[in-house]
Amino acid sequence: TDHYKMWNEFKTSKGGTVEGSYNKVISNALDLHLAGGESGRAPYYAVFVSFEVKEAFLAEFHQIMAVDATETRKEQGCLHFDLLQVAGSDTKFCLYEVYKNESAAKEHATTDHYKMWNEFKTSKGGTVEGSYNKVIATSMDFHG
Repeated sequence: TDHYKMWNEFKTSKGGTVEGSYNKVISNALDLHLAGGESGRAPYYAVFVSFEVKEAFLAEFHQIMAVDATETRKEQGCLHFDLLQVAGSDTKFCLYEVYKNESAAKEHATTDHYKMWNEFKTSKGGTVEGSYNKVIATSMDFHG
């Protein structure tokens, strides 16, 4: 499409992105769900996390994330919560979370279901060391 060609030209031949900073992740959506919320309100507070789970911990990870995803989507400040599995990998995952604002994201970090996930990745050592990468972003509104 024309808009993709424009983007591709910008990032390649025009040098519009910093060399080495462009990282494309292809994934399979495990469970896409829009948790609800207000429409037309921007900017939202978004979190994108990528990580690898140790193979021996995969069953426990799935159990924890089933609870975390379900309960996070019930939070008043959560607009979107996706768990994505990187295509071609059984152990690499991404979380895409969108909250109404930073306060809602901070409130999420105080919940029991988040604490369960946090304990899994830290004190239990369920993720591969050095694989955890978190990006905080705000949305850009191009809807006019």
